[in-house]
Amino acid sequence: MKKPKSSAFASRTKDGKVKVIGPVKPKAKIDCLAERVKRCYIREREKWESRKQGRPVVYKPDPGYYGKGAVMVDNDEDAVLTKAIPSVWHKLALALRAKDIHPETYIQILFSLRTHEDRRVPEPMQLLTPECMEIWEHHKDKVAEDIGMALRIQRRLAEQEFDYFKSGQVSSEICWERVLSERGIELSALFRYCLAFHLGGKRFTPIATSYEAEAMMQFERHRDLYRQIWGNFLPMDFAERSRQMYPELLAE
Repeated sequence: MKKPKSSAFASRTKDGKVKVIGPVKPKAKIDCLAERVKRCYIREREKWESRKQGRPVVYKPDPGYYGKGAVMVDNDEDAVLTKAIPSVWHKLALALRAKDIHPETYIQILFSLRTHEDRRVPEPMQLLTPECMEIWEHHKDKVAEDIGMALRIQRRLAEQEFDYFKSGQVSSEICWERVLSERGIELSALFRYCLAFHLGGKRFTPIATSYEAEAMMQFERHRDLYRQIWGNFLPMDFAERSRQMYPELLAE
């Protein structure tokens, strides 16, 4: 029988036994976080490149970003890197977790502040530069506050407009239809879409559909913040459908 060789996953103890040092779980927590970082970066990079070029763009990260035989050891309290070369995604995940920064929100805010006129966007490891961290510190609370405040203001405004139309002795359905259809009322496409969706039925489903594309474009700017802050006000499958349809919307 061949004796196992020392590797990134196993090493010999003094008594000759093999000690496993790799992750014993199917997937370590830090691996899952690194996967989220990678997916979010790719998604946001594709959206930015697509806006810049005016057509759907598929972004493929440099192969060097994936490291060489990186192994993460996770003991449920902390995660450390082995001597193997870790991927850029793992480095980002570890750095953001150490700073207690939500990775998707961080990446989305940095990309949302870039316009199609910007010649370049940060490569993955540039996301940890002092410049990017300064941008994050300056904008993180304001963006989240604005999204939460927008929901509260629009709810209140929609209710006020409903009460105004209701004073005309018309049905509730007609009142809500007027609220949703009147462009002069300062309600965003995403809010109108969500409200019409929840009202439902033959009268409101077509209204929701009419706002869907514009709502998705708005949602994708800060998809994770909207999911966190707007919560159940968003239709259950909206985030997934928006992710799938967004490339097609950019091409229109």
